[in-house]
Amino acid sequence: MSNLELEGARSRLKGRRMELAVAIGAKIKSVKGLLATSAIDPIEKIDIQSAARLLVEARDEKQEYLEILGKIRVIDEELG
Repeated sequence: MSNLELEGARSRLKGRRMELAVAIGAKIKSVKGLLATSAIDPIEKIDIQSAARLLVEARDEKQEYLEILGKIRVIDEELG
């Protein structure tokens, strides 16, 4: 790959990294909101299933985020 192609790939990866960071943060905030009422709401009203689903999605996105960090590091090393 040429330097120009590597820089383009790095730019796309950084964009995706930022998208994932925002998505993960939003999911974590949503989980906090869902669970914040657990101190005052009865157990039957707490939407644990939604909180669990959001956490699984955030976990999967974090894995992709970490993979992207590795790819960016490799490209940075290749570019010197």
